[in-house]
Amino acid sequence: MTGFPCIGKSEFVRAYIEKYGSQYKKIGYYFYNGSLRRVISNMNSEVPVSLSDANDDLYIGSLNTLRTLDESTLIVIDNFNIGVEDDECVDDIPKLKCRVIFTSRRRYEGVTTFRLNGISKNDGVELAKKFFDNPTPLDEFRLSGIVCMLGRNPLFIEIVGKMLKKGGCTTERLTFELLAGDYTKYDQKVTFTKDGKLMKESLIGVLINMFGFSELSELHRKVLCMMHVAVEAPIRKDAAIAMFGLNSVQPIDDLIDAGFVSETSNGMIQMSHFISEIVFSVLKHDKNTCRELIDRIRLIGNDESIQYDFGDIRNIIAEFAFFPIVKPASEAVEVAYDCFKFFWRMHDVDRMEELNQRTFALRGLSEPRQLAIQELEEAAIEAEKRNYVKALEIQKNALEKIMALDDEYLKAEAAGSYAYYLDLSDTADSTEELYEAYKRSIELFEGLDLDNGEKVEECRVITRYAHLLLMTCKTDEALA
Repeated sequence: MTGFPCIGKSEFVRAYIEKYGSQYKKIGYYFYNGSLRRVISNMNSEVPVSLSDANDDLYIGSLNTLRTLDESTLIVIDNFNIGVEDDECVDDIPKLKCRVIFTSRRRYEGVTTFRLNGISKNDGVELAKKFFDNPTPLDEFRLSGIVCMLGRNPLFIEIVGKMLKKGGCTTERLTFELLAGDYTKYDQKVTFTKDGKLMKESLIGVLINMFGFSELSELHRKVLCMMHVAVEAPIRKDAAIAMFGLNSVQPIDDLIDAGFVSETSNGMIQMSHFISEIVFSVLKHDKNTCRELIDRIRLIGNDESIQYDFGDIRNIIAEFAFFPIVKPASEAVEVAYDCFKFFWRMHDVDRMEELNQRTFALRGLSEPRQLAIQELEEAAIEAEKRNYVKALEIQKNALEKIMALDDEYLKAEAAGSYAYYLDLSDTADSTEELYEAYKRSIELFEGLDLDNGEKVEECRVITRYAHLLLMTCKTDEALA
């Protein structure tokens, strides 16, 4: 039986035993303690056996006893939160004739698995109300949302209900903080029972301990942080490997097995909103943690010649554009512009519009460079919609701002787009005006030391100018 930590796996098994226990002659319930050898050795011993004492004779004797049992015996091994390859005695269990149930937060293949996904929303609200006395109708409405945002996890709901009862927070504040994806402020400790033990801990403390973040390597933590680009929509595993700068698929598969990441049958992977918010709260990642991903996205945004080397990365870039880890706002706008250019080259006007609106509507930008980038994007969107006159007008305003900046490449790029919109809008007073507009951009490019992506942009302007020359019967100049 698998599922997220604290989702109720152990309670479910106990409920099963309570209801169907009469069908069994013998029932054994054990907690995994790091070694099946020790667990099995202790089954037939009156004195607790340590791992060092769990010799072959004790183990084989207990195992032989288990082999004599049939389906009238039920064995439960709780909290088996490791891979099947990580315990030397796992292979002995399937050979038994008795019934065996493992509970684990991990994913397994090749065994019969039942995944527990949490309680219903209504049951979750009723559970919270057991601890939170006499909620108002508005509180009940908020509780239904809180239950869903907590992944319908019974223990988390119980903790929140007790927090509300103790007055450490309100349903309004809880809703606000959960929507923001921040669990760190839930540091009020409450008492609850877990695995038969009385515990006192805060919600954030439970999340850190139960999800095993301390057991993750630095590489696994970095991959988890970068998996935030696969929350709204799944991404291909091979694309994730390339974009995350990984040498193999193993770190991703490890996180799938550990239950942090889900996998579909066609090689797509995704992280749930619930897990992403926990990861964001606990690991507190920043742009340095995700540096490999940021660098690759910016590289692809600026060099279309390599974008297909990474596979289908549209969902990754669309999600990353709104990833709230790149700060300050000035840098975030630059990164978002690189993402915008990726979709611009693919003529994906819907994503261009979404990215533009979300980048600038949520920020009170006033710097000339940021305002110019906003206008560059708006002009590109209008051009994609074939509103070339409007695109030209917006581009002209942007170009005026850019010419006052200390960025020669942006000047050349913006001048090239201006010439293109002027050409398509049929508003030039003369062909000579078009020639001059293109030559202005080309001259700006010629004075620069360009990287591969920038050379592609220069070639685009030159090609458009050559096409104009060809269409105006200047074949020799076009060929030159």
